[in-house]
Amino acid sequence: MILFLLATLLGSFLLFQVQPLMGRFILPWFGGTPAVWSTCMLFFQALLLAGYAYSHALVSRLPLRRQAVVHGGLVVLVALLVASLTLASGSALEPREWLEPEDSAWPIPRILLLLTVTVAAPYFVLSATSPLVQAWFSRVFPSLSPYRLYVLSNVGSLVGLLAYPFLVEPGLTLASQALAWSVGFVLFGALMIGCARKAGKGVEPGADTGAALASPAASPTRVDKSLWLALAACASTMLLAVTNRLCQDVAVTPLLWVLPLSVYLLTFIVTFSGTRGYSRPIWGIALTLASAAVVLAQFFRLGMVLDLAVFTAILLTVCMVCHGELVRLKPHPRHLTSFYLLVSAGGALGGGFVTLLAPILYDWYWEYQAALVGTWLLLLLVLFREAAAATPSRTLRPAAWGVAMATFALAGLLAYEQIDRDEGLVVSARSFYGVSTVFQIDVPGSRDGARVLFHGTTRHGVQFQHPALKMRTTAYYGTDAGVGRALRSVRGRPDRSGSIRVGIIGLGAGTLAAQGRSGDSFRFYEIDEEVIALSSGPEPCFTFLRDSQAQTEVVLGDGRVSLQKELARTGSDRFDVLAVDAFSGDAVPVHLLTVEAVRLYVAHLAADGILALHVTNKYLDLTCVLAQAASALGLAGAVVRSPADNRGHDPCTWILLAQSPAALSDPLISGVAGPLVPDIPGCYWTDDHYDLFAALR
Repeated sequence: MILFLLATLLGSFLLFQVQPLMGRFILPWFGGTPAVWSTCMLFFQALLLAGYAYSHALVSRLPLRRQAVVHGGLVVLVALLVASLTLASGSALEPREWLEPEDSAWPIPRILLLLTVTVAAPYFVLSATSPLVQAWFSRVFPSLSPYRLYVLSNVGSLVGLLAYPFLVEPGLTLASQALAWSVGFVLFGALMIGCARKAGKGVEPGADTGAALASPAASPTRVDKSLWLALAACASTMLLAVTNRLCQDVAVTPLLWVLPLSVYLLTFIVTFSGTRGYSRPIWGIALTLASAAVVLAQFFRLGMVLDLAVFTAILLTVCMVCHGELVRLKPHPRHLTSFYLLVSAGGALGGGFVTLLAPILYDWYWEYQAALVGTWLLLLLVLFREAAAATPSRTLRPAAWGVAMATFALAGLLAYEQIDRDEGLVVSARSFYGVSTVFQIDVPGSRDGARVLFHGTTRHGVQFQHPALKMRTTAYYGTDAGVGRALRSVRGRPDRSGSIRVGIIGLGAGTLAAQGRSGDSFRFYEIDEEVIALSSGPEPCFTFLRDSQAQTEVVLGDGRVSLQKELARTGSDRFDVLAVDAFSGDAVPVHLLTVEAVRLYVAHLAADGILALHVTNKYLDLTCVLAQAASALGLAGAVVRSPADNRGHDPCTWILLAQSPAALSDPLISGVAGPLVPDIPGCYWTDDHYDLFAALR
């Protein structure tokens, strides 16, 4: 029995360790956007489904001994492949350079191809472990419930997930993580061979198999199977929708991938642990309260802690209800693999909806609302189905009508939210890299109002529409903001002819182009074609680029990747000012803030150039991160904080770095800047390690 327990535990641990590890490897290649993780999850869910289908086919079509031979042979082949790649190159998981994208086109197919080439074979073997081992366990030990192994599998998955951000990521480099995982997989292979040998010998001698094999096993109905699929899909959709929401506002890091997924797995553990794990009345009330809270959160800004609590609560309650109802519908162990197959298919269906279908159907993030209403409708269906049974409980019919009323009320509130959002909407565009919306708003003192660009829920640019005000700098880019002072400082130096060369990572509305003068060169790096379309073309929403006196160009692609390629091809761009202003919602992609990233930026500066980094954020204090980077690289630094005013400027914080203190000595900068002090050790962020907790406000 111990072999089955260890193989289940280690297999599920490795299954969920490799997910954040692969996400970390490829995140910088695709702009550090939350959709990278959603696409990874879709791949892993689809491969999990393939593994469950393979297990179901083995169990339903082959005798026990042949199952052991077939799967044992597959495990040996894949373990040898992993061992050979590790010995040859030091890692079986690290993506090869030829897989790195040349541009930002087709990100989803490229991610899926990359993961297929890199990790598909071992992940497929791991994904087949849980249902197959449980099926073997039920044959070898027919008097014991195999569902206990399912709980153990989820415990191993949860431990694997939580260990990654708190133990593995802080303690090991990415290369060391990949090596350790490969060694663990080879050990898992040895355990699985032991399980296969045990299963190949047949039923445990002396076991009382008569009652187990003769027990009735009614086949599940089509309605049962449809409910398995739909309940699993709703839970999976809510998982990815909540993860996207959190990453847009804080940071795209494994910690914020792992925490929602841990809640999701925890609900599996609780609901499948026994009949007392799920109480429909208690969790029905909890779902009602969480639904009310999440609707209120759409109309009021609650702050990070409350926002996190509300969306964690809705994820927890939806998953508890969906998985709890799954447990109430679970079949006899004889139909175990088909049950897991459909549950897995539901998970993949939810992942496909969020990653592939929702960006086509919606121009905004409506996935969690769809999952929430879907959960209420499914609960309503289950209650009315039970109420229509031959011997219904007296409380079922009133409860069903109560759920119906709550469902219609929730749908009405969410419809009102849509109507409220559409007021003043000019255009809304959704891509792999997020949702960009432009609104027309009234501005006191300006009869033509202004257009405002939002990415997610965060404002990214403003342009007044009155002809005399169109080229006024706004938002975070005023002449008195940190980047504005850097531009004015380098332009006024005696050795300059008056023209300057500027690089900007992140286009937004293109507001910085308003500070360009004749003879200047402004190069923007932008990964999202939808954002570029808003500021270019014959009738752009924002005209800063078109009307700028400077020569402007836009380079499509991730800013860091593009700069790295330019450095390799043509050498330093020798920018007088390089501004880093790339945000996904309110979060700066982490790969743009590491020591390695700052070193690359400095390589593209003129000797007396200034690096300006925009770090305004509601939840993270990123000044400590860049203070550590500046200290490590021997750079001079300063912090420039600017308040809001009545001319359209928002409060903002810019970090200015330079290779020499003299570059920051101009009174335009030194007269208003504060010191950049590296006083928080945990804020030393590299491509291998970054500590989100150290930067929390």
